[in-house]
Amino acid sequence: YLPRSKMENTIPSVAEKPIAFSGGTETILVVEDESAIREMIVRYLTRLAYTVLSAENGPVALEIWKTRKDTIDLLLTDMVMPGGMSGVQLASRIQLEKTIPIVYMSGYSEFIGVRGLDLKDGVNFIPKPFSLPAVAQAVRARLDEIKS
Repeated sequence: YLPRSKMENTIPSVAEKPIAFSGGTETILVVEDESAIREMIVRYLTRLAYTVLSAENGPVALEIWKTRKDTIDLLLTDMVMPGGMSGVQLASRIQLEKTIPIVYMSGYSEFIGVRGLDLKDGVNFIPKPFSLPAVAQAVRARLDEIKS
């Protein structure tokens, strides 16, 4: 019942310019309590050729860390998790043993101003909900930042 727009064929398709994200050969420890999100991230990063280890909470991540710390290149962690340990606490414990790049994820905007953390959206902090390319971009940027 509305007149047809004369501009209907002038709007570019989003799919016209696919964005390619480079992966790498580094090892990433993904810590996320929501299994569907964790599995999605693990599959995506694995397709980008990363070696991916995963844990559902901080204590499990620390167990993985104990046996694989020499091979882990980056920690990708949710900030709020059950199990008595937040992502910030997990990162602090890991950083006591080895300095590695960290990318935080959270659906809670109040963590942007956490004291002592210099969180930058899309760099070392990914707000939820996020796209998988945003995760890949942040991971690659943090890994490259450490190498330079």
